[in-house]
Amino acid sequence: QLTEKDQQLTEKDQQLTEKDQQLTEKDQRLADNERTLMDNELQLAKRDQLLSKNQEQLAEKDRQLSEKDEQVAGKNQQLAENERQLAEKDRQLSEKDEQVAGKNQQLAENERQLAEKDRRLSEKEEQLA
Repeated sequence: QLTEKDQQLTEKDQQLTEKDQQLTEKDQRLADNERTLMDNELQLAKRDQLLSKNQEQLAEKDRQLSEKDEQVAGKNQQLAENERQLAEKDRQLSEKDEQVAGKNQQLAENERQLAEKDRRLSEKEEQLA
């Protein structure tokens, strides 16, 4: 009877050893999974930090672009004002060109009249001579 009991105890001991080995393997897998999870969480934290940094850089670039847009808008406004002033000066120059053309025409008429008077004077001088 003792041998039979010993055999049963040995079998039970062997079963417990197998179960203990299974539990050890499961513990090992659990530890591996926990390490993997911690690694993943660390990588996620690093990615989150990088994303935050990228978002900050993008916000700064956006701010700089907004400033440049404002500068360009100011320069465009100044260019429009310069073009308006140039158009006004062009209009004034056109008016002066018209005035000069009128005076040139008047001078030409005066010269024609002087030439006519000079011709008549020469004719009278010839008649008197």
